[in-house]
Amino acid sequence: MNLDSVDLKQLDNVSIMLWNEMNKEIRRNGYSDLTLNLEDASRTINTIIKGEINMNYYEFNTPYYALIKALTIGEAVDKYIESVAGSEEEYDELLEECKLVKDYIAITKFARSKGENGELMEQSEIFEVLGSEDVELLLVDGSLL
Repeated sequence: MNLDSVDLKQLDNVSIMLWNEMNKEIRRNGYSDLTLNLEDASRTINTIIKGEINMNYYEFNTPYYALIKALTIGEAVDKYIESVAGSEEEYDELLEECKLVKDYIAITKFARSKGENGELMEQSEIFEVLGSEDVELLLVDGSLL
């Protein structure tokens, strides 16, 4: 797909509008299917514009701590249910519990964490995990290990 600068600017404006509407809806009514769809649409447009995927970092504290790398909050909640705790019936509560974390905070926490063997991860392994486009469980409550 070849897009000229006018097309890219229009797409960028649509993406910003979707993102703003999503945030308004979250403030009014919390997370819902609508907000998840708006987030997905906005991120998809950004991926088209930039030609790259920008992963986000999401943190859960209850019932167990987890740090998850995912494209959207919906993917993060799905990964939490699959890998840590919870069920589909608790999806809405987990959406409320899930918080977006700034990249530098999440990366610092992950890079300073110790593996099951009690050792820090190799730098190459950290870059491999952070550089992949896969949804990843980065950190999990030690009581679950």
